[in-house]
Amino acid sequence: MRTRLTAGLGLALFSLAAPSAPAASRFVQDPYPSTYAPIASAPVLIRNATVLTGTGARLEQTDVLLRDGRIAAVGPALAAPADARQVDARGKWVTPGIIDVHSHLGVYPSPGVGAHGDGNEMTAPVTANVWAEHSVWPQDPG
Repeated sequence: MRTRLTAGLGLALFSLAAPSAPAASRFVQDPYPSTYAPIASAPVLIRNATVLTGTGARLEQTDVLLRDGRIAAVGPALAAPADARQVDARGKWVTPGIIDVHSHLGVYPSPGVGAHGDGNEMTAPVTANVWAEHSVWPQDPG
């Protein structure tokens, strides 16, 4: 009798400990995946700019090639794709990859309403759960 009880208890504990589904399928990695897709457009080649990189390097007379919404190349005298729109940036600064996406346009259509807390990053030291992308109200009169 004791052997059956021990075996039954062991089987019950094993069934509780064994995962019912693979760990990867039980957890959603990105519960709100981005719906952003760049607008289809021709490549853009910015010519002769002073480029300040994210490492602090200053590159004079430098070109930046943008393709499909991303930086494709940075360097002097880049070859222009046949369909590229070229912009002369002589005397101008370009900071590839350094952008300021801070905006509240469309996030607070009715100020003072508690439901709009998803647009305020100042509620705690770390607010990775605050995604303004998910709180945008497209009809905001701006």
